[in-house]
Formats: sequence, C-alpha cells, structure tokens
Amino acid sequence: MRPKFSLVLNPFEMSAKLPVELVPGHILRRAASEEVTRIKHETERWNPVSAGLGKFTNFYEGCWVQTTDDGSGKSFYLMEPESWRYFIIDIRDTTAFGGVNLGLHAIEAASRLSRTEIKCSVWFSDDPGVGWQNYPQHFYQEAFYGEEVEFTDDDAKLIRNIDEQLRVLKSEPVNKDIDRSLGMFGQLDMVDPDHSLYVLGLFAVIESLLTHNPKGEYDSLGHQIRTKMNLLSDRFQESIDYGPFGKHPSDTIWTKLYECRSKIAHGGPLEFTGSLQILKNLAVVGAFLRSTTKKLLRQALVEPKLLRSLRAC
Repeated sequence: MRPKFSLVLNPFEMSAKLPVELVPGHILRRAASEEVTRIKHETERWNPVSAGLGKFTNFYEGCWVQTTDDGSGKSFYLMEPESWRYFIIDIRDTTAFGGVNLGLHAIEAASRLSRTEIKCSVWFSDDPGVGWQNYPQHFYQEAFYGEEVEFTDDDAKLIRNIDEQLRVLKSEPVNKDIDRSLGMFGQLDMVDPDHSLYVLGLFAVIESLLTHNPKGEYDSLGHQIRTKMNLLSDRFQESIDYGPFGKHPSDTIWTKLYECRSKIAHGGPLEFTGSLQILKNLAVVGAFLRSTTKKLLRQALVEPKLLRSLRAC
C-alpha cells in the first residue's frame, strides 16, 4: 500500500504560505474538501487518544478558549469549516528516499530539531483504510492540551535546512557517533516526558555528544558538560535560555541539573527542595533539557568536526 498523503497530527495555527515543500517531493498544504471527508470518515473509526477525550476530529475542528482572566479556565469551541486545521503532507515523489515512508520519517527527524515538531505518522493511500507508523500516545495529550503552536514560513525553511544538513552528516562515516546521538534523541519520542527516565534520556544524549570517560574529579561528566556547554553556548544560533531557573549563573544551574540526574540514576527520592529548589520541577527540567539538546544537535550538524574534537578533550 503506497502512501498518497499523510495527516499532520499537530493542530497548528498556520501562518506559513502554503503549499510549501518540507523535504524533496513532500508538500505541506491544506487538505482539500474530499480529503477532509476521507480523513473524517477513516479517523472516526479509531482513536489513538486515550478514552474520554472525545472524537479525534474535534481537535482539528475546534479550539480551546481561555474563559478566566487568570488563565485557569478553558472551554472547547467548534470552529467554522474555513478555520479547520486539517493539514496534510502531499507525497508527490519518493525518489529522494529509499522507501515509500522514509520521506515522512525525514520530516519528523528534521522537525524534531526545530521549534515546531511535526508528527505525520498516519497516512492514506488509494486503498481504503489508513496506515500508521508507531506513535507515542502521550504526544496527543501534549499536542492537543498544550499551548497552540504557530507554524511560520521560517519554520518551514528551518525544517528544509535541517533535512539537508542531516543528509550531509549521514553520508560521512566519520560522523557515526553524532548520528547515533540523533537516533537516541528520536527514541525519546516514545518516553513520556512526565517520567524521570525522560530527563535521564536527555542527559544521555548530551553526554554522548560532549563527554568521554572521566579520569578524575576535574574530568567528571558534570564538569565536562558545564565547561563545554559554556564554550558552545556563544556559537549557538539561539542562545540557551536559563530564564526558567532565575538569575543563577549557568555553572550553578548545570551543577544542580547534574545533581538531579544523579538522583534519578542512583535512586532515592527526587524532591525539588533545598539545593534543587531552583530547578522548580521535573517538567521545567525536561523542557529546558529538550530545548538545549535540540540546539546542541543542530550545532553538531553545522560543526560536526568541532563536536567530535570537543568530545575527546
């Protein structure tokens, strides 16, 4: 069964000029009326969202509206059809990829390092029914109940650029360790961000990119990350945002983050009190580490030789 188009699972607020090519032969555009009809028909027969959240299609036909000044209250409203958020990946040419689904994988891999992470693992062919690749159920909770994300022309351009950089990196065997780190980061999609193992996994990706086996106290993993992050931070296109942790120095924040990592790895209660109070909670830690890991991986695409050298020193 050959995919014809894939549903963009994220209910984006779309401001990008459509249609736009994200990776070779794969066009992001608004679904035509007959495609919306088919999407509605097919998806109403299955629901990857946990029971009790309502019809799957409601997430593309409705929106959450704040009903209280303090932001604590929200209500769900259905929109007019012209405002529905059915966007698809139109699969026009797969010759740039070795398999019929690999273009969709490429979109998810590139967007994973961008601001707007696209999920497009549900696809439609000329045959009845739908096909889908593995998708994390927790993603739907995050996508449909989190803050609405705008998708812009700059987002589309960044995804195209990252895809091109990934192709170059993967074509050079010397970058196999960076490629392995990218794979580890992708595997974290299947881990619930609310779980402490998610934070441990993000640290594993960072360590795989920056650290070698420590030889002494001043060569510890924590020390390597603190010093190397400080060296790299000025080279990032977007600087690391330490704002969620207040006005503490970056060295202090990384020390506390690594203390948090050690508590998760070695057991014992993880409480954000005392010395860990500046980290707020696990959600704040996870969001910061994911954002920082993306920036680090994007820098590895731009300067792989530097990352390889920095890891060894």
